[in-house]
Amino acid sequence: MNSAVVAGRLGPVLLAAMINPRGTATALDTYRRCFVPGPHPSGIGAPFVLVAVSVTVAETEAAAARLRASLEIFDLQLSRGIMEKAVPTADAAIERLGGLPEPTTYVPGDWAQRISATPAWARELAR
Repeated sequence: MNSAVVAGRLGPVLLAAMINPRGTATALDTYRRCFVPGPHPSGIGAPFVLVAVSVTVAETEAAAARLRASLEIFDLQLSRGIMEKAVPTADAAIERLGGLPEPTTYVPGDWAQRISATPAWARELAR
C-alpha cells in the first residue's frame, strides 16, 4: 500500500515535489480518492495537502537561474552517488553545467523538480 493511500485513511499529507515531481500529481489524485474523513472530533473532514517545492527567487529570472545552478549540480551528483562536502558555488555550478540552467517553464499538471523565478512569478505559482 503506498503512502498516499495510507494518508488518505489517516489524515493530512505532505508531498515532497522536489524529490519526485513526476509522482506528485498521481499521489495527489490517489490521496483524494482514498480520503476517509476522521471518525474522531480531532480528525479532519476533508483532504488536506501540503506540497513542498524547491523555489529559488531573485530579482530577475537569469539571477534566479544562476542561483539554482548549484542545486542542479547537487541533484546531478546525488543521482550518480557522489556526495561532496559542500554544494558548489553558483559560478562553479554554471561552469560544470556549461551555462545557466534552462528557465523554468510551467505546464499545468506537470511539476518541475527545481523552480527559479522572480518574486512576482513565485507569488503567481503559489496561487
